[in-house]
Amino acid sequence: MIEMDGKNYINISKRKTGYSYYYLSFKNSFFNNNEFFIEIDEDKIIFNRADIDFQGRTYKATKIRYDWFYFGYSSEFLRVGSFYIDQEESNNDRIVVYFEDIREK
Repeated sequence: MIEMDGKNYINISKRKTGYSYYYLSFKNSFFNNNEFFIEIDEDKIIFNRADIDFQGRTYKATKIRYDWFYFGYSSEFLRVGSFYIDQEESNNDRIVVYFEDIREK
């Protein structure tokens, strides 16, 4: 289980231009100065910390202000909303987020 040091959710918003381009914003130290890669399917998105031997596309979030980070990503599977980080499945090397909008509960 990951220790939540800030907000335990992620916001996803759609960019006005671009067919399937989204902004993801979050407040969690996992994203601070760490490169990560993404696994995504219809019901969840997983952010995995990329180690030095990882061969593939990595991302690095940009700090905006007040410890908030964001980055842009394009995928047909992303959904707009605010989603909890699954604390049971997440740890210091990966963050798991299921697409269950917290505003709909």
